[in-house]
Amino acid sequence: MQTIKLIIIWFQLYSVEITRKGGEECLLCVTDKKTRLAISNSISLCESEKHRLEGKRNEILLNMDKWSITA
Repeated sequence: MQTIKLIIIWFQLYSVEITRKGGEECLLCVTDKKTRLAISNSISLCESEKHRLEGKRNEILLNMDKWSITA
């Protein structure tokens, strides 16, 4: 089950990274201030989402190393 969660998180991280890079490329072409602001906000949200997902991934990886004893 943990492996499936890691695969899903990996895919989400990959998607967020693609979105962020696409936004950075669009910033080079766009001259409208409102549109640039919207793209910048989107990039900022992608960064915070990336950090959140990395935290979840690290939490899962740490819990996979622990031994559990159930009675």
